[in-house]
Amino acid sequence: MCAFSTFATPFSSISYQFLGATPDYWCHVSELMEANWTQEQIITFAIPLSNLTGKREGCLMHNYNYTSAAQLGFNKVMSNIPSVSNIDDTLLACSSRVYNTSQYESSIVTEWDLTCDRRALYSTTSSVMQAGTLLGSLLYGHLLEAIGRRKTVLFSSVSSILTSALIIASHNVEVFIFLRMLNQIFDIGYYMGPVILCSLSATV
Repeated sequence: MCAFSTFATPFSSISYQFLGATPDYWCHVSELMEANWTQEQIITFAIPLSNLTGKREGCLMHNYNYTSAAQLGFNKVMSNIPSVSNIDDTLLACSSRVYNTSQYESSIVTEWDLTCDRRALYSTTSSVMQAGTLLGSLLYGHLLEAIGRRKTVLFSSVSSILTSALIIASHNVEVFIFLRMLNQIFDIGYYMGPVILCSLSATV
């Protein structure tokens, strides 16, 4: 029973490889989308190539007159791009993105747009688990002695199940981050308890 409880602990960390998967993405150009341009046409026309990677930029787009481009159509505008270019042809940062759902249908990255200027939140969703491990180790070191191993393990197991269910229902990334840290704290509780119980049993 002790081994079974500790076996479940690593899954919260392993699951992040799937929850936090980042597919290819590019800027959302609403004018061209409303004109029924295909994603391939939008990428070809509006999304520049990166000088560093040679791939399409994910956070930048050309400074074009996209309203005029939508009216002209893809074929006409590609044959005369200067007609829709602005004098200041610097690249623009976009406020929203389109994700390649053929790679990953859904993840926290696609659901809450955790790219570009919001990329720090993506890193935080992982680093809070380490913070939870630290806090849980400090907290349960006292609780295991104060209220007993068995009670602590049972409390932590039930709390972990509840917070896992709440994580699934998170409606924004801030709530998700808080619940991930809380869940990790409880996971440490039902990991440390069985380890101590097994150690004590082995010495008896």
